[in-house]
Amino acid sequence: IYKDHLCREDVYLQLLEKNLQSSGDYLELARYWLSKGNREKAIEIVYQGIKKRDSIDYHEFLFSQYSSNDYDKAKYHLQQQFEQFPSLGLYEQLKKYVHSDEWNAVDQWCQKIVDNRHYTTLLADINLINGKFEDVLTFVLGDHSDRYDGGLYDKERFAKELISEFPAELIPFYLERIEDN
Repeated sequence: IYKDHLCREDVYLQLLEKNLQSSGDYLELARYWLSKGNREKAIEIVYQGIKKRDSIDYHEFLFSQYSSNDYDKAKYHLQQQFEQFPSLGLYEQLKKYVHSDEWNAVDQWCQKIVDNRHYTTLLADINLINGKFEDVLTFVLGDHSDRYDGGLYDKERFAKELISEFPAELIPFYLERIEDN
């Protein structure tokens, strides 16, 4: 309000600097400094925020700042995002960004994180992307009593992807679906 409506940028800046509580506050201040052309100050503010409490938002910001000019730092912050919030989107982003000669190590690192957290649906998605269809089939045919992760919807989604590759193996899965209905 102070900055846009009252034309009091100095008051706006003072309020931002005094009220750094959440990642959003630090990022707003960092964006302020970016808008003023002070990238170094913006990055410094974000690192201060990380020291208080790490957040995926900080790493998204830093990845965007480093992605065009510092490969190692950008890769680090993209990996931090994945470590904090593993997702298929971040996995695919890493796969596109990381140098091909490093990908196998990064891929194993990603899969270890996903496996350790028991994100079975995400692991099945990763396996599907990587052509590990037998591993996806194992997921689909796995115990259906645990529907917390990889519920029935996901198993059916994967079964549709695999039906042409494993028609005979999927018959019991589809028979069970019919019996459940």
